[in-house]
Amino acid sequence: MEARHVDIELLGEEIFFKIFGPGTVFFNLWRENIVAQAVSLYRAVNSGRYHSTDAAVPGVPPYDADQINKWLVHLQLQENANINILRKRGIIFDNLRYETMVKNREATLELFFSRLNINNKSETINALVANELQKVGDYWNEETEQRFRAERAESIAKFEASRLVRELSPKDISV
Repeated sequence: MEARHVDIELLGEEIFFKIFGPGTVFFNLWRENIVAQAVSLYRAVNSGRYHSTDAAVPGVPPYDADQINKWLVHLQLQENANINILRKRGIIFDNLRYETMVKNREATLELFFSRLNINNKSETINALVANELQKVGDYWNEETEQRFRAERAESIAKFEASRLVRELSPKDISV
């Protein structure tokens, strides 16, 4: 289950942490490249396609640096809020970098199985996913990220400096 601070607030913080008590294992998944994530989110929202198992990559939206910047602000605020709610409650969590996790599925699953004390893992690790999601991003995402970085370098540096995740040590998975 993914629980972001906004989900916790909707349920109610006291209720959430009462339901998911002291034995709960918490992970904080974050993106190293928050600009790429903002570009991806901008494209997904504009196209209505996030990931796909059955459709071609949608067309590209027009470049809009202000909209991409809004998504960058949103992502950074959400990321910091997630960390703040865990810190406020004194919860120990694994800080997992998305880019590292996607490089090695087996090592990622091993980490989760280890933290969740699951012993019968070989069957799950060896199972193939029949309809695996395909990324929607392509050359447009890369070119848009480069353009946005060139145009907004100063504001990106400010966002990076205010990311609480930078104060934490990520749990890097061997690849």
